Amino acid sequence: MKLKTKNAIILLTILVVSIISGVGFTSGYQKNELNKKNKKLTELRKMFGNTGKQTSELSEVEKEAARIDSLLELNPVNIPKNIPEEKFYDFVNKYSSEFFIYAGVSTEFAGLKTDGKLNYYEYKVYGNGRYTDVFNLIKAIEYSKELKKIESAEIKANTIVSPDGLAKYLVAFTLKVKVYFTDNEKYASSKITENNIEFRPVYNAYYPLIRNEILPNIMKLPDVQNGLLVSLVPQGAFIKINDGNTMLMKKGDQVYLGYLTEIDYSMGNVTFSLNKGGIIEDLVLELGVKKTGRKQ
Repeated sequence: MKLKTKNAIILLTILVVSIISGVGFTSGYQKNELNKKNKKLTELRKMFGNTGKQTSELSEVEKEAARIDSLLELNPVNIPKNIPEEKFYDFVNKYSSEFFIYAGVSTEFAGLKTDGKLNYYEYKVYGNGRYTDVFNLIKAIEYSKELKKIESAEIKANTIVSPDGLAKYLVAFTLKVKVYFTDNEKYASSKITENNIEFRPVYNAYYPLIRNEILPNIMKLPDVQNGLLVSLVPQGAFIKINDGNTMLMKKGDQVYLGYLTEIDYSMGNVTFSLNKGGIIEDLVLELGVKKTGRKQ
C-alpha cells in the first residue's frame, strides 16, 4: 500500500472517531446537562417571573421597616448595635464641658460584660464639680437615647479654696455606669437623635449651712459691725461706719454681710441682720452708743 493511501485511511479513521465521540457527547452528557439547566431555569422563572408581585412585596416590607424604625425612634431609649468603646468618652466630654474651672471629670473603661442577651461596657466616671453640673451629668446619662444606666453613685462634699481666697463648695463623685449594646439591630433605630434633655440649676444639697469663713467685702459695702448710730431722721438713720464716714441709710439698704432691717424711732435704735458664715445675727445700734456699749 502506498504511503499516501495509508495516511488517507488514518485521517479518515480519526475523523470517523471524532464524529462518533462528538455525537455521543452531544446526545449523552451534554443533553443531560442541558436538561438540568432547563429545569433550573423553569424553577427560577416560576419564582421570579412575576416581578410585579416581588416589587409589591418589597414595597410592603419597606413600609413595615419604616414603621418599626419610627416606633424605635419614638421610644425613649434604644439599644444600639455594636457601638465603639470610645463613644461614651465623647458623651461624657459633651456633658461635662461646662464644668466649673476648678472642677474636672475623668472616665475609665472597666471592661466588657454580658447581661442576658445584651452586652454592656462598664465605665468609672469620677471627679469633682458644682452640684448642679454633677446632677446634670447624671441626668444626661440616665435619660440618654442610647441605653445607659448608673449602677452605683458616691457623692460627698468637697470644698476647695480658689486663688482669690474664696471657698468653692463642690462635690466629689464616683459613678459606675453601664452602656448597653447588642449584636441584633432589631432593638436599634437606624437614626439616633439624642433626647432633648432640659437642664436646670438645682440647690446644692451639700452646701454647708454653717461655714468657717466669712466672705470678703469685695463689693465695698458699708461695714456697720463697729458702727455708731448718730441720729434718726424721717428719711432714715445716719450711721457712722468703720472708715469714719457718716451716711444716711434707709430700711432695706444693703450693708456688708446683710441688710438694715428695722428703724425704731421710739426706742432710738436700728437693727441690722448679718449673715456670718451661715449664722444669722441681729446687730442693734443705739443712739450715741457703740456696739461695745461705750457712750460717745
